Amino acid sequence: MELLDGARQILTFGAGGSSTMLTQQLQFRLVRLGYAISAYPQSLLPRMVASSLEPSDVVLPVVARETDFIYHPSASRYAMLAAIDVLALELALRHQDRSRIKLRRLKITLDAHRGGDNRQPLGD
Repeated sequence: MELLDGARQILTFGAGGSSTMLTQQLQFRLVRLGYAISAYPQSLLPRMVASSLEPSDVVLPVVARETDFIYHPSASRYAMLAAIDVLALELALRHQDRSRIKLRRLKITLDAHRGGDNRQPLGD
């Protein structure tokens, strides 16, 4: 958490399928908390960006064991969802006052955009 919290930027990469959607989910969750995060949900740009990283940059891989049973939900999707929830929660709790202020401002902005009377949840 310290490495992510103190990072100049956070990069998240997807390779198609669920990881494409989930890389953006992580971006949506962390940008609300004020983190500089970029999502790369396609194949060419992530390669370009990764080639510019330094050896000191930290990789947080999500590795899950899949099954050959094609009707079973993807284990990697659940692993990524769990990782996103844990990372977002822990980073929010590290700076509770700042997180509360940012999320409140976001909620007010979204409510105003939606017309204000129909208060909808912030959502994930």
